Amino acid sequence: MIKKIVLESITIFLICASLLLLKVVYSQPANEVASLDNDNNTPAKQTEVFDETPKLIDINLATDQELQQIPGVGEVIAQRIIQDREKNGYYCTVKDIVRVKGIGLKTFEKMQQHIVVNKRNLMLYLGY
Repeated sequence: MIKKIVLESITIFLICASLLLLKVVYSQPANEVASLDNDNNTPAKQTEVFDETPKLIDINLATDQELQQIPGVGEVIAQRIIQDREKNGYYCTVKDIVRVKGIGLKTFEKMQQHIVVNKRNLMLYLGY
């Protein structure tokens, strides 16, 4: 009985220690980890790693400025997207964006990899 309690206690302790260690390791951003230069114990310069993945923009929630970050979308098209969204409702698929005046299939092909319709956000906004 006592051995069982001791084993359970050790197991719980090891699990908690592992979780705490994981929290410490993964809660610290990579660019804030300082390494020391071995010559004079000063922080070494670090190069930042940039993610090459394009930022996906939710066309149902994006602001005017966010929409202008999409290739092929300027100030006028961004305003038209917002007006169309307000008049005709949210987009159900990314291809629905072609209903906006000035966005044809060629423009859609340029912007397709940069836009998204987040179904979860759409359902929340529609009250489901």
